[in-house]
Amino acid sequence: ATGLGNGGAKLLAQELSKEEFSHVKCLEIQQCSLGLEGARHLGDMLRSNSWLTRLSLWKTNFGDLGMWEIT
Repeated sequence: ATGLGNGGAKLLAQELSKEEFSHVKCLEIQQCSLGLEGARHLGDMLRSNSWLTRLSLWKTNFGDLGMWEIT
């Protein structure tokens, strides 16, 4: 597992929201310690990011409530 966590998810979401990262089309997040707050940050980014076309989340720990934040 990595130590991305909620704070890392916030930083990642902020950076991926910038147009200079529009070349990023796919993001895979695996076995990270993401909670509900991290899921919320990713969800906010996805709502403003039109270039990311694939997000893979595997073995994250935010559960069903986190998935609601992302969708």
